Amino acid sequence: MLFLSRRLQPLRICKDDTLLEFFPQELTIIEVVQIIVIFVARQILAVLGRETKFEVGKTADNDMEYVLPELRLSMPMRIAERDLRKYAMAVGQTDYKEIFQRHEQLCLILSAFSEPAFLLLLAHHRSPVRPVGSVNVKNRFELLRLDMCSMERMLDRVGYEARARMVPVARRVKRGLEIDLEVEVVDVEEDVVIFRQVFTTLQFMRFKRGVDQSRASDLSASQDSWPDDCPSKSFSIARELTMMWAYVCKDYNPIHSSRLAAKVLGFPDRLLHGNHAFAWALQAIPSSAEHEVKEVKSSVLVVEVQFKRPIVGSSKLVAEAYQAENGDSWLIRVCKAGDSKVYITGSRKRLE
Repeated sequence: MLFLSRRLQPLRICKDDTLLEFFPQELTIIEVVQIIVIFVARQILAVLGRETKFEVGKTADNDMEYVLPELRLSMPMRIAERDLRKYAMAVGQTDYKEIFQRHEQLCLILSAFSEPAFLLLLAHHRSPVRPVGSVNVKNRFELLRLDMCSMERMLDRVGYEARARMVPVARRVKRGLEIDLEVEVVDVEEDVVIFRQVFTTLQFMRFKRGVDQSRASDLSASQDSWPDDCPSKSFSIARELTMMWAYVCKDYNPIHSSRLAAKVLGFPDRLLHGNHAFAWALQAIPSSAEHEVKEVKSSVLVVEVQFKRPIVGSSKLVAEAYQAENGDSWLIRVCKAGDSKVYITGSRKRLE
């Protein structure tokens, strides 16, 4: 890691807490390439049997959980107009002001803009995770202070911080370990966490004895009985929009940008970013100014998503949204056009 740029040198230091002094969107393409080289080198060493940092110990009270280092990273954060424009274009919209005001989309905006923090955390010298070949299996987004999330308040304001941490317990599942990375967006002046994301990645591993921890998801509990007339949105995501999304969140994982790399890693073609596809799917939820105003007075908005199957980049997709009887919750699912298989499930709900 001696080749890291000066700004990334703190990642070489064997400390649990890392402070970077630049905005996530200022990560340069050269620095992104350096991070990818670290990820690829880590994967190659693992294949050669020379990577030892991922040998984690079992927790004392549960042989299905493994201990990881509790790494932390923080960096200043700013929401700039030019980045909002890029985000809107990546999800097929022209008016970033309207999309910012949709609270479920605001979750994905804050997630995309803070994502570089946990990508940098994974590049830390002590991180045991191998991002190349790992897959994002589920995410949870929480808007904790809707009253502090207006565009007028947040746009171009310097007073926010992205704080990422590696949750120190990994769960053993059938195909490997599920690892949680938590990112918070903090209003430093008010000392308030306004947004939190829990990003769950599956690190493929083989164990001596098989484990089946497949769990029924409450997000898909109603998938078999959806009405025929629920709101829907058909879409496909062009490669240039995939690259624009990668620019916004700085996630240039080769499985999303290169057909060859995806095939080498066992996928049929390059894959869509899961959050990118879900951001498109959220547009199936009808906009309601009445609900938006009501939600500002509530405490928390929670958006959850699970990625059931990888989605090839050229796929034609259909997103459907189903409103719960109380009017405050929606279920979302994404299928391929003409295919009954569910590829993404999600939910949006307001908590009092």
